[in-house]
Amino acid sequence: MLEELLSAAKECRPVEFEYDGLKRVVEIHVIGRSRTGDLILFGWQVAGNSSSGNLGWRYFRLSKIEQCSSIGGRSGAPRPDFLGAPAIVEIIYEIY
Repeated sequence: MLEELLSAAKECRPVEFEYDGLKRVVEIHVIGRSRTGDLILFGWQVAGNSSSGNLGWRYFRLSKIEQCSSIGGRSGAPRPDFLGAPAIVEIIYEIY
């Protein structure tokens, strides 16, 4: 899972996955570890569903991501309002 996400991020491709049973399309901005050691992704959700009903900036725990794949097209990352991901304390990948 991590390698697939890193590959998509480096190729500037959005990813599609299921999270909490809902399909999401996300532009990856940062992948790293939280203070608790969880691997997490910070990105802009561009399509799909969410429990809040809103799209936009989101954190996703990699352990909860299912059926992940890179999709066609080019990601809009980095977004102009990207200011980093404060919940990530150890960065594995960050888009510039």
